[in-house]
Amino acid sequence: MTEQPDQVITVALVGRTNVGKSSLFNALAEEKLSIVTRKPHTTRFPVAAPVVGATQTIWLWDTPGASERPTHPMQRWLNESVWQSVDRADALLFVVEAMHWLPADQSVLEQARRLGKPMGGVVTKIDRIKSKTVLLPFLAELALQPDIRFWVPVSAIRHENLSRLISCVDEYCSLVSAQPAALLPERRGLAFPDFAAELFRERLMERLSGELPYALHVLCNRWVDEVDRMEIEFRIVVERPGQKRIVVGTGGQVLRQVGSDVRTALEKQTGKRVMLRSWVEIDPDWSLKRPEVILRTDAKSADSLPAPWPPGHG
Repeated sequence: MTEQPDQVITVALVGRTNVGKSSLFNALAEEKLSIVTRKPHTTRFPVAAPVVGATQTIWLWDTPGASERPTHPMQRWLNESVWQSVDRADALLFVVEAMHWLPADQSVLEQARRLGKPMGGVVTKIDRIKSKTVLLPFLAELALQPDIRFWVPVSAIRHENLSRLISCVDEYCSLVSAQPAALLPERRGLAFPDFAAELFRERLMERLSGELPYALHVLCNRWVDEVDRMEIEFRIVVERPGQKRIVVGTGGQVLRQVGSDVRTALEKQTGKRVMLRSWVEIDPDWSLKRPEVILRTDAKSADSLPAPWPPGHG
């Protein structure tokens, strides 16, 4: 077992939506803690995990994609959660997709820069670049950005350059004054029922098309955890009756297939037999509510105690 250093710092991943922050976060955490889809605005809640460097433990924050000019209430509170996480971090990692520098990247970078925190840069998805010589001019342009102490090109899928990234963070943050232990994240990842609900939402987003993925939310309504079995109920919330019909599918086919996929994934992760139930409700105003309202806070469990992670989840 690797001995954890005494020094602890927090580092937030920040960037516009769909640049690969959650994939990078999961790769660095060496565990799936954030859901990932190809659709933007998948991440809705900040998630934390520790990564052990040579001289210090680095608590990483995965954050939702920052919006340049949020207009919808949900976009606004997603933005608020981004900058709240960034504000309590000791340092930042600005994340950009290889060969894709957009005005939104510059806007988010300027917002992050105004906080005056030490900042490094990460270029993601380099596995999609056939020739690395094409990448070199892009990296040279990024190197001209002021106040970013380093740029590391990585591939989360291939785990390429991740060790180098951790070393750079460890080295350049060695002089950062760490925050008090009381301000460190309370847990690795989300509480298990919340993660399970997010996993269900991930599979729905992958299955459904168009704008519907952004009009739904999944909550854990009930969770019973026993020695060799688990019971879990999911409540899926949409805004309109037509959306409910799409989520349920003809004869309940979509909901049944997604439920089966999620049950298989949870059984693999927990080593327990999982009994899963789900249904769809209509709430036209759910996306107007703040995250602390729509995130599970007191799902009914067998013993009414706070939900710990099963073995293997930290």
